[in-house]
Amino acid sequence: MARKSSFGQIKPRSNRNKKHKPSERHYDVSYPTPIEAFTKWQHLPKRQYKPHGAITKQEAQDWLNSEEKLVRSGQWTPVRERKVRRERNSVLFSEYAARFVEGNERLGKSTKNKYFELLNNHLLPFFGGIQVKAITYINVKNWFDGEPDNTARVNAYKLLSEIMSAAANDALDDEGNTLIDKSPCRLKSVARPKKRHETVVPTVEQIKELVSYMPERLGLIEWVAFGLGFRIGEILALQRRDIELNDEVGESVIHVRHSLKDEKDERGKTVVVMGSTKTKSSEASVIIPESLKPLFEKQLKEYTGKEADAFIFTTENNNNFIRPSNFRCRYHNPARKQVAGLEEYWPHDGRHARVITMLESGESLNVVAKQVRHSDARTTARFYADSTTRGALEKASEKISEQLREGLNSEPTKTASSKSVENMESVESTKPNSNNSNDNEAANGLYAFLASMEMSARIQALRGMSKEQRKQALESLPDGIKEETKDAFINSIE
Repeated sequence: MARKSSFGQIKPRSNRNKKHKPSERHYDVSYPTPIEAFTKWQHLPKRQYKPHGAITKQEAQDWLNSEEKLVRSGQWTPVRERKVRRERNSVLFSEYAARFVEGNERLGKSTKNKYFELLNNHLLPFFGGIQVKAITYINVKNWFDGEPDNTARVNAYKLLSEIMSAAANDALDDEGNTLIDKSPCRLKSVARPKKRHETVVPTVEQIKELVSYMPERLGLIEWVAFGLGFRIGEILALQRRDIELNDEVGESVIHVRHSLKDEKDERGKTVVVMGSTKTKSSEASVIIPESLKPLFEKQLKEYTGKEADAFIFTTENNNNFIRPSNFRCRYHNPARKQVAGLEEYWPHDGRHARVITMLESGESLNVVAKQVRHSDARTTARFYADSTTRGALEKASEKISEQLREGLNSEPTKTASSKSVENMESVESTKPNSNNSNDNEAANGLYAFLASMEMSARIQALRGMSKEQRKQALESLPDGIKEETKDAFINSIE
């Protein structure tokens, strides 16, 4: 028979569980859900039950008393929500980080492998056994200060920031609850060590000369890297079925589906395999400019097998793909040494050059990000900041301040999408196209560019904005630099 109290109900439960002694009696304990709670939580059950019940009447009554106090004090939340919150609070960083990387559909297999390597070598030894909820700014700072000052530390911090940002922003339920309230990754200065290689931006004439020192069957590789901004692994993975050439109607396109990359085999030996692209956004169909179309026609006719899976660029004696390292060592490096100004030109510099050329000619950051297939315009902004000279970056900083003022004051308009690729003749002098994106897209891209600036340039850009523009720009910054920028701006006007 159920025993009712003034607040709830204690009901004996039939003892069918053989684990308990016959003398032990278990109780189901419940009380009516507070009426006012239904305005905030619409799908609550009519009654709230004690998880797993109670062994004794005293335990049951104590629980009802504590629940009644929560209701009377206005601190009550649904029993199930408290249980879920306790489970969330117990999540270890090692568990959450592994799920974050493995479940991230934007990442290719090789990128996931690199992330797991950063986790195992740099983050898990320090954070692995700590609950995500318990990680503080001091924890992050102590870890960062204890790591060697190298690129790996910066990459690991970037990954940590992404993980903690997801914990702070990704909703876990319909109410929008997140694992943590705020990311602890707010270090004020996380600069990469000075690059050992300075990006070389070639001219069209220099690329022509470079190609003249290479076998004819491989010259197109340099044009695709320079003109379309492809990664070398993506170029060397191209097959006949990836090239779609149209004679009259429609545009010719390259379908980017794969990339050559290094992986470990079962013996731990590094091998080159045909894998997925770096990220999901890297898979795309890119328009072939008319100036490159004859080169592709010649490549397919004279140097490519008839099979759909025949590689566009092959080794000299068979139809197998060329390893990226072999291309660099045997063909690219000897050729670059013959061209004045390209002695230090790397294949990947062509990709950087495409970004620099488009941005400095006036294209919006989001359009450039789509061209080089970055999943986030902030990546493109960092790409540019790492590649260009300080003088050019300061010049761009002045320009972005002006663009922010103009862009934020204008009304958004719908426009037609721009073509993926300009003609090769305009690679060096691409003219700004006002129809590339709407003003909202441009503003978002400019915000991302703002995040890539050095602090002094960022403050200069912010000082040139109105109060409302400045508020929007500051809120757009990543958690890791938002507070730092706010403090620096306040100090600049005191």
